[in-house]
Amino acid sequence: MAALDALARDYAEAHYYALREQAPVEPVARAARMVFLNKTGFNGLYRQNSRGLFNVPFGKRVRCPMLYDRENILALSARLLHTEILNEDFESVIDRAGAGDFVYCDPPYEPLRPTSSFNAYKAGGFSRSDQIRLRSACLRAAARGASVAVSNSAAPFVVDLYAADTVHRVLARRAINSKATSRGVIEEVLVRFG
Repeated sequence: MAALDALARDYAEAHYYALREQAPVEPVARAARMVFLNKTGFNGLYRQNSRGLFNVPFGKRVRCPMLYDRENILALSARLLHTEILNEDFESVIDRAGAGDFVYCDPPYEPLRPTSSFNAYKAGGFSRSDQIRLRSACLRAAARGASVAVSNSAAPFVVDLYAADTVHRVLARRAINSKATSRGVIEEVLVRFG
């Protein structure tokens, strides 16, 4: 919180871009940088370019938005005290799940149309072969007794991929889109295994 407070004091477009170019090594500085860029960048997006560098433009707000909720951070800190956080390929994490575990997967959504092909939240994107690997890992976890749920767009590829599974179509409100007129309710799928 102190690191975020320090970043907020220097809130300006030039400061945003200077911070975006940095790559802090120290964990608290890295975390504060991530939160600051996410909260002050355009529409709260997180996106990387092909080199794996964060590339969201400045959000152009007059004042620095609220960067954190103190009570929420303290509550989350207490809840995460005995939690292991992993930064690994999804398949290796899902392959650890077994009886009694619940796994929720929220992959980059398959584009609804070929012209809306953005799913590159990280270098390399999330391909259709990744979508297929995800389903396979979920099936394996369910076979070991885990309960698994996957959310995704209702794109034809996704609907076909999960056709043999328990699929629920749901309506979800989307507040992030480069065009304000394209924000609103959209159909998605929620797939259940186990």
